[in-house]
Amino acid sequence: INETLCTLAKCVESELTLSVLSQEQIQLLTELDEAKRQSLIDPLTKLWNRHGMDMLAEREMMGAERHRQPVSVMMIDVDYFKQINDRFGHPAGDIVLREVAQRIRSAVRPSDVVVRYGGDEFFVLARDCPDKLAAVIGDRILSRVKDEPVRSNDDRLDISVTIGITTSHSARLSQTSGLIKRADEALYDAKTAGRGCVKFRAF
Repeated sequence: INETLCTLAKCVESELTLSVLSQEQIQLLTELDEAKRQSLIDPLTKLWNRHGMDMLAEREMMGAERHRQPVSVMMIDVDYFKQINDRFGHPAGDIVLREVAQRIRSAVRPSDVVVRYGGDEFFVLARDCPDKLAAVIGDRILSRVKDEPVRSNDDRLDISVTIGITTSHSARLSQTSGLIKRADEALYDAKTAGRGCVKFRAF
């Protein structure tokens, strides 16, 4: 099994340790050939991309429903990212995205699904994660991103993120799109509140 996981890690060129991913994530990788695996990974951040998220969300939600686990969904936006690109250039923006991705990954649990959702937006799906635990993880993400400036050549860039979270305490597969929508609404609330914070919306 270790040899298989090492091979998969090389194939997706991921910095993640696949042995600590959820069973659903490992199973998905082992079912696919190399080309298909590559198509599920964002090449810049080495996180799952939207296509990978779609495939994993179904598996994770089905697992949560089967085991009667709560599920929390987070939408995470890099604050004022366009200004970073405009002032420091797109290469600096890429460095910021890679670093933010790594810090988010270090702040969540190993089994949580972390996705590059859009240009400067990230997504986390966390199984067996009630709202109180989601709040702890959200605050940890804020701290990990903000505590240390990102270095780009001679520049030190102060970065922050804004997070919207929602939780289903009786997760079902049919709730997936609704959870994403509600977390996105919570993200809007957090931006309206001034950014650099976490906001919840009840599901």
